[in-house]
Amino acid sequence: MDDLSDGSDIEDVEYSFNESSVNKNELEDELEDSDDVPADPLARDQWMRGMFEEEEEVDLGEFVGFQDEWKMGSYHPCRKREFSRKPGVKIYLPDDATPLLVFSKMFTEELWLRLVTETNLYAEQSRNETPSSSKWTPVTMTEMKTFIGLCVAMGILQLPARRDHWRQKKWLFQTNFPEAMARDRFAMIWRYLHLQDNQANDVDRSDKLWKLRWFLNYLTSQFQSLYEVNGYVTVDESMVKFKGRLAFCQYLPLMVLSNYHDPTEKGSVRRRRQGGTQTAVVVPACLSDYQKYMKGVDLLDQMIGYYQFQHRSKKWWRRLFFFFLAAGCYNAYVAARCAGGNTFKYKSGYKDWLEDLAQELVTPVTARSAPQCSSGPVGATSEDDCEKIFEKRKVCRECALSRSGTDVRARATVYGCRQCNEALHIECFGKHVRRHH
Repeated sequence: MDDLSDGSDIEDVEYSFNESSVNKNELEDELEDSDDVPADPLARDQWMRGMFEEEEEVDLGEFVGFQDEWKMGSYHPCRKREFSRKPGVKIYLPDDATPLLVFSKMFTEELWLRLVTETNLYAEQSRNETPSSSKWTPVTMTEMKTFIGLCVAMGILQLPARRDHWRQKKWLFQTNFPEAMARDRFAMIWRYLHLQDNQANDVDRSDKLWKLRWFLNYLTSQFQSLYEVNGYVTVDESMVKFKGRLAFCQYLPLMVLSNYHDPTEKGSVRRRRQGGTQTAVVVPACLSDYQKYMKGVDLLDQMIGYYQFQHRSKKWWRRLFFFFLAAGCYNAYVAARCAGGNTFKYKSGYKDWLEDLAQELVTPVTARSAPQCSSGPVGATSEDDCEKIFEKRKVCRECALSRSGTDVRARATVYGCRQCNEALHIECFGKHVRRHH
């Protein structure tokens, strides 16, 4: 097998071209039949003269980035430290933890409450600005969980359009979605689904991700508190498909930076050559380690790509919301698999686990017994007593109590308890009833 050239055996050759050494008559004969040569004799002569004119040299110094004066400076090899933290689940999870139990460690009640509150607030703002004849009632936390559960199920059972999941005319394509939520109700929640108050003054609008920044920060914090990765962490980009107009710039760096590896240290990688054979190529050690441990992000993209909710939306942030929802589902699966060990019952893989998670979100019973349950999701038993009783929005009493002493601001609402004349979100009304009635 021939050795690969590293470029050191290539000689610099200077080429010179003398105009007088070319027989123009012979060149004219050869180019006479060419379509690129002008037919007019005068134009042809000018065209041939241009072939021999010297081009002006380009000063590469004007281009930013062409810097070849690298300096070593005062370089000292770094001391490598061994990874001392224990990888795996950082909190207690029972061996037989249900998918919803593990998922709730990341999608906590606080996150569900924020999602419900922002959706209802956005619906109220939108309908005040643009009155609509369509009927709308504020979404409850149970409805929001059912909505998200159906979205997860749509990623598994993929159909061309959202409304196709409610088809009942052809028995072969019927689903149980109508038993969980009406089609029009799902469409209304989809219409007003929101994460961030557009009228809030405490938001950094120079951040291009301000519409879901709190959501990303919250998920990152929950991911880190749930699971400890090992000493080799893959940091790579994940592309989210979106065909609409967006001002985001796409950066795909083509360099490797490391404060861990000695730049003089070498490693090897396998590179495929023409003909299908592979050969070992010497590279810096940082590249060798990158190729060895880079598969984490690619595997994540592969697994969530199989069952990701892909229905279209003109709002760019929804693409990111459902992408990170899918990432949260898979991270919960990894944590559950780690906690279960040899007793982990989902031996068939991620799909079976995700199906049970969707069913647990949609119905109030365990996923395994869900097919035997004929009733759909239900809300709070005293929800009918929570009505719109205020003209102006007031701070929710329960939110104010639960967020007292924290930096989280309590949200306001026009709904409340008519008996107590207290401002309450619909999703907070059940807690209020248990407290006072």
